[in-house]
Amino acid sequence: EQQNLKPTSFLVAVAPDGTVKYTLPQAASGNETLDAQALSALRKGRFSSSREDRDAWGIITFYWGSDISRQPAP
Repeated sequence: EQQNLKPTSFLVAVAPDGTVKYTLPQAASGNETLDAQALSALRKGRFSSSREDRDAWGIITFYWGSDISRQPAP
């Protein structure tokens, strides 16, 4: 059930040009399909360029919720 999903987290290295260089899983949601979608979206992402000549590291977390719901029938 989707209400029991945990956040999906990755340790991420972003190159100075803003591309995602490394992704290291830190926590899984309990749903392999959602975790794979999160990883795919993360790898396609781009960040602002950096003036520094080294990779920037950080944690990115995907929270799964039920913020989209169907409206009741009239």
